[in-house]
Amino acid sequence: MKGVPLLTDEMLAELCRVHREGRDFRNVTATRCGLHPHLLTKWLKRGALSEEDGLYSKLLVAFGEIEGESRAELIREVCDPEVSRETITTDDNGKEQRVIIKRSSLGPQWFMSKRYRQYQEKRENENTGDESDVVDLLVTMAAQLPPGSSRHIIAQLASAMPDDLRLRFEQWAYAALPQGQTDGAT
Repeated sequence: MKGVPLLTDEMLAELCRVHREGRDFRNVTATRCGLHPHLLTKWLKRGALSEEDGLYSKLLVAFGEIEGESRAELIREVCDPEVSRETITTDDNGKEQRVIIKRSSLGPQWFMSKRYRQYQEKRENENTGDESDVVDLLVTMAAQLPPGSSRHIIAQLASAMPDDLRLRFEQWAYAALPQGQTDGAT
C-alpha cells in the first residue's frame, strides 16, 4: 500500500518546475505532480509556521518567488506600450521583406482579471447580487407604481420559483414594500 508522499529535495524541485510552467495554479501543480491539492496546502502552511529553514520553508519561499515572478511578468506584458514591431529581412535573392508583428495585451489582462481578483475592473453600476440592492429596487419601484402593480411584479417573479422558495420570496418581498402596497398580499 502506498503511503502519504513525503516532501523531498526531488519533490521540491519538481513542484517548483511544474509551478513555474503552470502560471502558479497550486491545485494544478499538485495534481500534475501526483499530490492531492490539500497535501500541498498543508506543506505550505507547515512552511509558513516553521521557524527553521527546512524543506517546507524552502517550498513556501520558492512558491512565493514563482508567483511573484509570474505576476510581475503579466504586469510587464499589460503595461508594455508597444503595439507592433517591424522587422526587415532579406531573402536569398536579396529582396527585402517587411514583417510586422502586432501584439495585444488583452489575453494577459483577461487572465489577470480571472486569476487575481484585485486586478478586476470595478464597474460603478455593476450588480453585486446583494440583497439590499433588490430591496432598494423594490421599494423604489413600489413608490412609483400604482397600488397593486408591485404585487403583480412580485407574483410574476415568484411564478417560476419552486413552491417552498416562492412562499419565502413572496413573504420577504411583501415585507419590503412600503405601507399600503401590501394590501391583498398572500
